[in-house]
Amino acid sequence: MQRALLCAGAASKKCEGTSIAVMPDGNTPLPGRVAGVDGEGRPCRVRPCAQRPRPNELPPQLGSAPTGMSLAVFFKRGAFRWIERTRGTGPLQKMTPSITSTPPPIARRDVLLGIGAAAGLAACGRVDIASRKRGVAVVGIGEHSLERVIPAILETQSCRLTGLVSSGVEKLNDVGTRFGVPVAGRYTYDNLEHIADNPDIDFVFVAVPNALHAEFAIRAARAGKHVLVEKPMAVSSEQCEAMLEASSSAGKFLAVAYRLQFDPRYREMQRLALQRVFGMPKLMRADIGFPLPRDDWRLSDDLSGGVLMEQGVYGVNAACNLAGEQPVEVMAQQTKSDFARFADVEESVFWSMQFANGAVAQCATSYTLRMNELRVDAVSGFMELAPAYSADGLRGSSTAGAIGGADVNQIALQLDDFAACIENGVPPVHGSPAEGMRDVRVLAAIKDSLRTRRPIKIGSDTSLLLSPRELGVA
Repeated sequence: MQRALLCAGAASKKCEGTSIAVMPDGNTPLPGRVAGVDGEGRPCRVRPCAQRPRPNELPPQLGSAPTGMSLAVFFKRGAFRWIERTRGTGPLQKMTPSITSTPPPIARRDVLLGIGAAAGLAACGRVDIASRKRGVAVVGIGEHSLERVIPAILETQSCRLTGLVSSGVEKLNDVGTRFGVPVAGRYTYDNLEHIADNPDIDFVFVAVPNALHAEFAIRAARAGKHVLVEKPMAVSSEQCEAMLEASSSAGKFLAVAYRLQFDPRYREMQRLALQRVFGMPKLMRADIGFPLPRDDWRLSDDLSGGVLMEQGVYGVNAACNLAGEQPVEVMAQQTKSDFARFADVEESVFWSMQFANGAVAQCATSYTLRMNELRVDAVSGFMELAPAYSADGLRGSSTAGAIGGADVNQIALQLDDFAACIENGVPPVHGSPAEGMRDVRVLAAIKDSLRTRRPIKIGSDTSLLLSPRELGVA
């Protein structure tokens, strides 16, 4: 399966427009590598398509896979037992007789796990770049959207910016004009439901403050649109359930934008952990923090949910995915040096998570301390990323040496992946609602521990969990 480039030539050739390029050795260049120059001599770089990762870039939830297989999902029920996405150009292999290509209503468990309605796969040739660019409406056009999300949409292979939703008409028109969004694709928070009448919008990217995620995700789903929502999924389990119900009832996909899961170095670290390359992980360390500017919206608990929800979710998500399960117990404490400024939210939180397999995670998040590290100490070695949570420039090392990988636009890759999922009727594996709900449940337990100053045990819903064999790490 080849990668789509912006240019046609190898490094020494001129570009002749959009095409599929193959290097002289028969391989495609790595993402970010110069693959040619444009008509004015400027370098063009590879932009990865939404194809499934290569063997050394397997989704962290899946770990390793048999030779020749880049993704395996084992269905416990449905029209066929399992499918495999092969490397190369072959189609998805159906293991039982074909079924109707009309997708049935999406089962709640399938949506949660991201393993999808089997019937939706029958019409799939392969998960690749979408046959047409999917229209994206960005809900909330604050700093993150302007600096990260919209530029990422412009870098994708499979998406185009067709809608904007904001509270202020003046800013809406300013940003819409700047990025060429037609007037018909500009909406205020009050008339968001009108996106139902816009066929140019296939899905929305919800980038409003955390406490508003549920409201806008539910409204978008009810308007008949797929939803990709920023992390955390919401600020309570009840909100997560409501979001899931709205998307499932509408027959639309819901996913959480865990962008780091599309970074090759992050994936490689998770592969090392899940495949037990250095033995069973015993101690994990996840620290993330930065000095928060004064008068920032994140100082409001009603908007952000606090530093745990806004930043601590990175540590929870990483530790759970490295351990391959959710914790069974958490214990937390906090410190404050500026009670007036942080009257409404936590300033710094430190917590531990105990896993059933014996692993322990020690985590920290802060709005005053600068931290950016993820480390795993296993029985016979270590692996770490520092920086670990940045939008680019992750660097890693392990007992075996450097953790390599290309610099990529994490958000652009996730957008392409989500567009491909819509194209093929395959719910996203990364950032599934089950994963988002798990993290919110753990964060809520940590908050309970802060309040009670006691360890909090966490129950697990085993009906939502796949076996180690299904995860590819057995």
